[in-house]
Amino acid sequence: MKLFIPLAIVIVVTLVVMIYVYVDYRRHKKPLTSVDPNVNYSLFHHIAVVTIPIFRYRLSIRLSKINPNNPKGVHKF
Repeated sequence: MKLFIPLAIVIVVTLVVMIYVYVDYRRHKKPLTSVDPNVNYSLFHHIAVVTIPIFRYRLSIRLSKINPNNPKGVHKF
């Protein structure tokens, strides 16, 4: 029973992310197919070009260091 709850959370989060990526893919593909019905825009291309860079940008880690020489005291990397 201890393993069930974390496993269920991981499965639900994975499903939500997969559904979000697919809906976002369909939303991006719709205007492309209206202009050119023979456009080659796959889900894997969408993940590589749109989804991964957006997740990297939104989940970026920022480090800060206290800098005594700076009047504000914080230096961001």
